[in-house]
Amino acid sequence: MRLRATAAVALVAISIVAAALADKTTVKLKKPAPVLVQSHTWTTLMQLSRRGRRLDGFRPVLEIEDQYGHRSYFGDETSPGVYRVRVIFPRKGPWKYTIRVGTETVKTGSMWVLPS
Repeated sequence: MRLRATAAVALVAISIVAAALADKTTVKLKKPAPVLVQSHTWTTLMQLSRRGRRLDGFRPVLEIEDQYGHRSYFGDETSPGVYRVRVIFPRKGPWKYTIRVGTETVKTGSMWVLPS
């Protein structure tokens, strides 16, 4: 009897973890141009979804960071689930970016910016 109760509790725990993993927000980011130039605007589109459904009414943030500091840029919704972000890199060199939706980090990456 005790073994069945333990198995039932384990099954419930596994299903809770599986549901939590399936509830992740996904983002499709339009790839940046092969060359990004310092002080020029990079405009990108993000498509946000969760469980296959687009996320409307959110305010995603694209944060850029280099060794000297960081900046945040907010997305504007252009159509349901699609957000446009305009980013200006103030300096040349390597940059890391992070996309956040609420408190969730949904995507990270890096890029190189050339001098103008």
